[in-house]
Amino acid sequence: MTPAILLGLTGVLVDDEDLHRRAFYESATDAGLRVTAHDYRTFFTGRTAREGIRALLAQRAPGRLPDLDDLLAAKTRAYCALAETGLNPYPGAIDLVLTLARSRHRLALVTGSTTREVAATLRVLRLDDAFDAIVTAETVPEGDVRGTRYLAAARLLNRPPGQCVIMERATARLDLKYG
Repeated sequence: MTPAILLGLTGVLVDDEDLHRRAFYESATDAGLRVTAHDYRTFFTGRTAREGIRALLAQRAPGRLPDLDDLLAAKTRAYCALAETGLNPYPGAIDLVLTLARSRHRLALVTGSTTREVAATLRVLRLDDAFDAIVTAETVPEGDVRGTRYLAAARLLNRPPGQCVIMERATARLDLKYG
C-alpha cells in the first residue's frame, strides 16, 4: 500500500503568514483592539484564529469582550479578500500537489486555518479538487500540539499513522499514534 501524504498549508504550500497577520490586525482594529507584532507572535502564531482571538481578548478586553464569532468571521473575511490578490505559493508547490494528486498516493491537506480560508486559498491556487481529505480548524478545533489534525487526516484517508508521510513546517517532532 502506498503511503498517504499529509501536507500542511501555511509554510509548506503557501507563504500566507503575512496575510493572516494583516487580517488579524484589520479585524482587531475594526473591533477597537490594538494588535502589535509582538501580540501577533504571542497570541496567534501556532494557534487557530479562534484560540488566538480568545487569548487576546481575555488579556486585552476582559470587561468588554467583543463577540468572538463576529471577530473570527471578520478575520476570515479579511483573509479571503487578501488571498484573492496576495497569495504566494512556494515555487513548485502547485506542481507538487498536482503530481501527488495524479499518483496512487492519498492526499490530505492539514491546517489550522478555517474552512472558508482554505476554500479561498485552494480556489486561488486552482487546487480545489486536488485533495482526498481536508482537515481545518473546524475539523479539529483545539491546537495541534500533539498532531491531532494529522491523526484526523490519517483516519479520513483510512490509513494508520505509520503509512503516512507528513510535509509540515513545524519543527516539533510529532509522535503520531492512534489513541
